[in-house]
Amino acid sequence: MARLARKTRVDVLVTHEAPESHKLGYRILGDVARALKARVHIHGHHHERYDAMLDGGVRVAGVGMSGMMIEWMQPGDGLFWLSPFPGGNALAMGYDPKRKMYQGEFVGLEGCKRFTAPDLNTLYEEGALILETFLKRPKRR
Repeated sequence: MARLARKTRVDVLVTHEAPESHKLGYRILGDVARALKARVHIHGHHHERYDAMLDGGVRVAGVGMSGMMIEWMQPGDGLFWLSPFPGGNALAMGYDPKRKMYQGEFVGLEGCKRFTAPDLNTLYEEGALILETFLKRPKRR
C-alpha cells in the first residue's frame, strides 16, 4: 500500500464494491482510497444511493439502482456517463432521447440541483455555474 501511495494519486476513485462506509463494504477499499489521497470514492454494487465520509476526509457516494441517478437514467432510455469536474467532483450525465435533452447532476452533493440542456457544451457550462454557486454558499450546521 505504501508503494502505491508514493507513486499514484487520484482525485476520484471508482470501484464496483463499497468501502467500509457501507455495512457490506470492505475496509481495504477505504485504505486504498486513503493511500491514493482520493477526494471522492464512487461505487455501485449494493443498489443503494447514499453519501458518507471516510476517516481521512474521503467523500463516498454509493450510486445504486435507486436514488438520484436512476430516476432519469434508465439503461434503455439513452446514454449515461460520469465526467470529472474541478475539486474532485463528478458530474453524472445522460441523454434523454424522449425529451431530446442532456441531463446532469453532481454525485454526492446533497442539495445540488439537477439540470438540463439541449447540448453538451451548454450542459458543461451550466454545470460549472451550478457547482461554483453551490460551493460558495454557506454551509448549514
